[in-house]
Amino acid sequence: MARRLVARGAVSTPAVAAAFARVDRAAFAPAGHDDRAFDDAPLRAAEAASGCVVHLSAPSIYAAALEALGLDEVSRWRRQLSFLNLGSGSGYLSALAAALLGEGCVHVCVELDAALAARSRATLAALGRGPVPALRDVQVVCASAFDVDLDLSMKFDRIYVGAGARHGDARRFGRLFKPDGRLVGPFEDDFEPRPPWGLPQALLRVTRLHALEGFDEFELDDLLPVQFSNLVRPAGDDDGDDDGDDDGEYAYAYADSDSEEEDEDEEEAAAADAADDVTRDAAAPAPAPAPRPAVRLVGPRWRDAPHLFGAEFHVALATLRRAAGRQRLPVARVPWHVVAEHVVSFLGHGDVAAAPPQPSPAALAAIAQVRASRFRAFVARSAGAAVNGIMGTLGHRTNRYHDSDHDGSDSE
Repeated sequence: MARRLVARGAVSTPAVAAAFARVDRAAFAPAGHDDRAFDDAPLRAAEAASGCVVHLSAPSIYAAALEALGLDEVSRWRRQLSFLNLGSGSGYLSALAAALLGEGCVHVCVELDAALAARSRATLAALGRGPVPALRDVQVVCASAFDVDLDLSMKFDRIYVGAGARHGDARRFGRLFKPDGRLVGPFEDDFEPRPPWGLPQALLRVTRLHALEGFDEFELDDLLPVQFSNLVRPAGDDDGDDDGDDDGEYAYAYADSDSEEEDEDEEEAAAADAADDVTRDAAAPAPAPAPRPAVRLVGPRWRDAPHLFGAEFHVALATLRRAAGRQRLPVARVPWHVVAEHVVSFLGHGDVAAAPPQPSPAALAAIAQVRASRFRAFVARSAGAAVNGIMGTLGHRTNRYHDSDHDGSDSE
């Protein structure tokens, strides 16, 4: 399958091709569908043994997402990249990602379906004991992507969204990745009002640039059109209200009456809707959905997996240990072995965050050059439109002047 993907141009990175060759897609396919496991096509079927519906996207779509994520890149701290898979499903993309990331990477999967999460956890663990040892460190969390605590959870270098999301979800999930981080996933077009049947999707890449001048910048790349099953949204979600309250407004916005009879029918329908609204308001209000507990993604603890902690944690730990030997500091009042045993060992990955390095003068100059080129392009486009508008206005007024002068000469 890997050779076919390369021959078709779906895979252009050698590391991604090696990941497809290393991970057996049949291990994640629904039982009884092994013959279709190596087709470049989506695969979806119910599985009686696990009690869940297993869905795998086409390998070419996964290839595009993996290459856009750049999981084989080395970060500026020379450590492994951390990875979050929201809506991880069968776990097939996480297995490919682990093959790219290698061992020593913090890798978290979030899946809402409990049966599917248990199935993917078992499959990943089995492959971790075999061809992909990096899968031994993958953590599968059974939760909704919308229940993740955006403020208290650790931040990730790379995030993949495995199901269709709304345009506003990019801002929501964007709070979970670090500067220089990337998010890739299928997102709907930004269009209002949103029809009840959904909107076309595109695989997008969102890159968070370093904060300059006090604010973050995000770069958005539209990769290719796709169509994924949508993320299961919580009841009453402000950005995902699909209860049909606005369906009539959307329909009327595009209705075009051609006769008086249609206008009368619309008036009668509007009167009936108004009566229904009064009846609905008079009825007892439906109970509000119970709030669901937030899920904090903290990664492994130091005492459980010290090999997963990056260079910034080791630097902070060494600094703290040196400070413990100075009598003037408060930490010196506690013996270091007590701090190490009862404090450091319980720290989670991401509890010690590295301060982002300041951009070099060359990097600042490059950023300024890019901004200047974008501004020049914007001015060129705007100036062209403005000149065309002015010339059109002058031409229109000149024609009117000549017409009026011509009419006046005839009247004489």
